[in-house]
Amino acid sequence: MNLYIKIENGLPVTHPILEDNLIACGISELPNSEFHLFVRTPLPTVGPYEFAESNSYTLGTNGVWTDAWVIRSLTPDEKEKKIEMLQNLFHDPTFVFNEETCAWEPPV
Repeated sequence: MNLYIKIENGLPVTHPILEDNLIACGISELPNSEFHLFVRTPLPTVGPYEFAESNSYTLGTNGVWTDAWVIRSLTPDEKEKKIEMLQNLFHDPTFVFNEETCAWEPPV
């Protein structure tokens, strides 16, 4: 199923909308000057202390709108809280927490 996004003055003004929903509202000629094709892009792979967020959309060179992902590093406080949360969730004393990978490792 195709997605479309409403564009005004060259900028998105809505979140992506399913084609069936636009057709149900009487908009059958798609794409058009108001609704442009939108393609979801997968969530990028991030490291253990990174976060991917998408709060905007971007127009690709092919004329199709997509998610604009931003990858940011966790702040020192966020990193500390994540480590603390993971350490509190797991209680097998034979495992060792690897801070570099932010994961518990089984005994060798």
